[in-house]
Amino acid sequence: MREISMRQELARMPVFKGMTEQQREILASRFKLLDFEEGEILYREGGSWDYVGFVLEGSVDGRVRNDKNVETLLGRTHARSAIGLFNLRANLRAPVTLAAATPLRIAAIAVKDLDELKRENPALVLLFYEGMIQHFADVSRRLATYISDVCPPREP
Repeated sequence: MREISMRQELARMPVFKGMTEQQREILASRFKLLDFEEGEILYREGGSWDYVGFVLEGSVDGRVRNDKNVETLLGRTHARSAIGLFNLRANLRAPVTLAAATPLRIAAIAVKDLDELKRENPALVLLFYEGMIQHFADVSRRLATYISDVCPPREP
């Protein structure tokens, strides 16, 4: 097995591409690795989680409850997907239940560390948010392409 530093892991993710080595090093010092076994719950719908993270290895299933309280699979994320993003806004609760679909490794930064970093290095956190916005835009474009390919509009 090859050993990769947290800085190298972050460099592989589009969110961090616009950052310098030094900036990634500062962020990498705040991130930690979290490992989950298949089926293990990361957080529950309506609950909280203390991290914002990125999937390094494995997959995560997102499930929601419908109006009849039946849990339904919403989707599956894979490597380089961001999770726990509801934590970027104060006092929000998890919109879905996330569970490891496979053995899972996540690079995660604690919300309290992110808040501390905002005070210490606001420009770096702005770069982080800018990368996240770009990530959302890329995911949205891919999703729109997928929907238009799979569900073409009906002919008039």
